[in-house]
Amino acid sequence: MNLGRLSYYISCIALGVAISALVIATKAEGAEATYYCDSLAENLMANGEPYEPIRFTCASWDYPLDTWLFVTYEGKTIEVLVTDRHDYKTEIDLSREAFRALAPLELGRINVEITESK
Repeated sequence: MNLGRLSYYISCIALGVAISALVIATKAEGAEATYYCDSLAENLMANGEPYEPIRFTCASWDYPLDTWLFVTYEGKTIEVLVTDRHDYKTEIDLSREAFRALAPLELGRINVEITESK
């Protein structure tokens, strides 16, 4: 194989990796968020730790456990750690305090933008 062709293949691989990284880091706009009720406090989460409503954590099936996410609502952004899975039909289920940092609890559901933290 000549160097020109090898260089071409390496460039194609690098481009594919770069595109994959962009796709992973894209924002989930219009994602629906809810929050855990306090009655779940101290229940074990998927990561094996007890749920604490005051920590900035969340549950999601769309992101791997132990992934940090930026969640934005009406210009406010918080960072949460994915620590659990949930049964709801929303993209993300925030801890009580994480939700409260974005919106009044009375809203119950909000449309947020989610970006994976790097």
